[in-house]
Amino acid sequence: MKVSLLLAALCFVSSPWLSGAPNDSVATSAIDRWGIRPNPIFSFDNSPAHRPPFSHDGRLKPLRDNVSMVFDRQQTSSTSERAQDHNDLSDQSSSYFKPTLFAGGALAITAVLIKTDQQTYNIIHGWRRTSDPVEDVSPVITNLGDGRASIAIFGGFLAYSYLEKDRSAFQAGKVGLESFLVSGIVTQILKHTFGRERPSAATQSGGRWNGAFLLLNQGSGKRGSYAQYDSFPSGHTATIFAAATTLSEIYGNSPWVSYASYTVASSVAISRIMEQTHWLSDCFVGGLIGYFSTQVVLHVNHSAKPVALLPSYDGQHVGLSLNVGL
Repeated sequence: MKVSLLLAALCFVSSPWLSGAPNDSVATSAIDRWGIRPNPIFSFDNSPAHRPPFSHDGRLKPLRDNVSMVFDRQQTSSTSERAQDHNDLSDQSSSYFKPTLFAGGALAITAVLIKTDQQTYNIIHGWRRTSDPVEDVSPVITNLGDGRASIAIFGGFLAYSYLEKDRSAFQAGKVGLESFLVSGIVTQILKHTFGRERPSAATQSGGRWNGAFLLLNQGSGKRGSYAQYDSFPSGHTATIFAAATTLSEIYGNSPWVSYASYTVASSVAISRIMEQTHWLSDCFVGGLIGYFSTQVVLHVNHSAKPVALLPSYDGQHVGLSLNVGL
């Protein structure tokens, strides 16, 4: 009996778990005896991600060390998740902050321009009267903002795309006509909402703002047609800036297209002041409407449910067809 106990004690003491034998011998012994490989959690890879629950001398670490290791990993994971949530919130706040900042800046600029409209009108219109070349060119340039010019230009793009199978020309014609329609609708709504006097019919400095009820007051001392009271915003400027933005976005590989397009658009805006039809603030807001009308059209066309406005002809009638993806 004593001999058996002594042998058992010697076997236990000589075991590699307590004798400080290398950890590999433990794994080898387990595989040789029972064909069982160590659990991956207790891998003998000595990297921090796979730290074994053994001390450097091969003995088992205290349980509190292993629990601490697990707790540290959970704490690190929680910190990473909180950091990710913080970044998501920052991105979301930025996505709201930038449009709000832009809208606030646009409103501030518009307010300043309205306040100084009479002074800027006197300067720009006076320049036209003192320069014969400007006086001759201004009426020609201002007609580029007419809706018929946009229909002709972008209708030509569609015709060219059909003949030459040019996809860029098709996109330019399609987006150009759609943005022309969107900018026209927005402009007319605002014109009938504010009822501002044009410079040629102004009864006070900067023109009187008659509001949305002007049509009801046509018979009470209002002179002239309603066209004299729809100055804000400029429809010609909105139309030409929608066209310029379309060409700049579709043919953006060439910077000269953008430079030329926006130079012509700005010239049309200035000509509207020279022709006594608009104030500077009218043209500024009209330019914003034209630009963002095209951006909205481009966004919708690239969405999962695109909307297409295309010219149609049934053999007798010419019109526009609206196609909505569902």
